[in-house]
Amino acid sequence: MLVDATGRSSSMARRFGGRRIVHNRLVGLVGLFRPMLADGAGHDRRTVVEAVEAGWWYTAPLPDGRRIATFLTDADLLPAGCDARARFWSEQLGRAPHTRNRLGGRTPDLRLRVVAACSARLDTAAIPGLLAVGDAALSFDPVSSQGVTWALESGLAAARAVDAHHRGDRRALDQYSRWIEAEFTDYLRSRAEYYSRERRWPHSPFWRRRQAQPNGMALSNPRSQASS
Repeated sequence: MLVDATGRSSSMARRFGGRRIVHNRLVGLVGLFRPMLADGAGHDRRTVVEAVEAGWWYTAPLPDGRRIATFLTDADLLPAGCDARARFWSEQLGRAPHTRNRLGGRTPDLRLRVVAACSARLDTAAIPGLLAVGDAALSFDPVSSQGVTWALESGLAAARAVDAHHRGDRRALDQYSRWIEAEFTDYLRSRAEYYSRERRWPHSPFWRRRQAQPNGMALSNPRSQASS
């Protein structure tokens, strides 16, 4: 039995015929900053989330002392080209006072990077000869902060399913796949509830999509990643 833990790419499951169902086009525009110890900012261990009209910001310290600042928006709202994206990133930062204060006017160490952050799942997490776990089975919106706990929880559940399957339980793998689907349905409800609380920008495409889209609706032509 092969276990696919390849993350959002689900590369092994897709080679076995699996298909990823994508529910939005959320991407993150990521900047990394040097340690900020001189002014005491490096001792601030808090994670801060701040909403703006075109999306939302996430800032947090990293174990090596650097700080990460990510702007989350939809791929079609992100300008093309590195220079245009850098200007867009700076413009959005200018509208986020709490995030801007945490960065203290610094600029990223390296070129900004685009990463996929969409909500997605495999059409089935159990394919003959393979189980998918973690992001390979189900990818959460970063606002949920469920990535690490989900990786552990699904890994343990998959191990139990594989063990039961090898002991002769023919239902074990199907039950695991149905559990993944149920977890995703519950997650979509919770995600919709959290996004619906932001009402300051009713005409913003980013927020309007999240407040109008039915919980279970998938994109008809999913594109879960944007190139950097």
